[in-house]
Amino acid sequence: MLMEIYLSEEKAKKNNINLEECYQKIDNYFLKHGVKIKSPGVYQGVKKDFGTFVTAQGQLPQTNWFLKIIDQWYIVILVIHQIVQNIEKTL
Repeated sequence: MLMEIYLSEEKAKKNNINLEECYQKIDNYFLKHGVKIKSPGVYQGVKKDFGTFVTAQGQLPQTNWFLKIIDQWYIVILVIHQIVQNIEKTL
C-alpha cells in the first residue's frame, strides 16, 4: 500500500507554515512505525502497516496545519498480487 501526500508550497507561504517541518513530522510518524519513505511525500507499507496508514488518515486532518497546506493526498491499497494468486489457484 502507498500513501502519497503532496503539500502546497504556495498554501504554506500564505499560511506562514514551514513546509519542510510538516514533511518531517509526517516522515517521523511513518518511520517510527516502520513504514518506508519511497520518495518525498510517498510512503510505502505492507499489509501489517494498514493500521498505521488508517491512523495517519484520521489524525493528519486534525492537526492545525495539514488542511491548510494539503494539495493532493492519496492512499493506494495494492491487491493485484493477491488477485493474481487467487486466479492462479483456480487454474
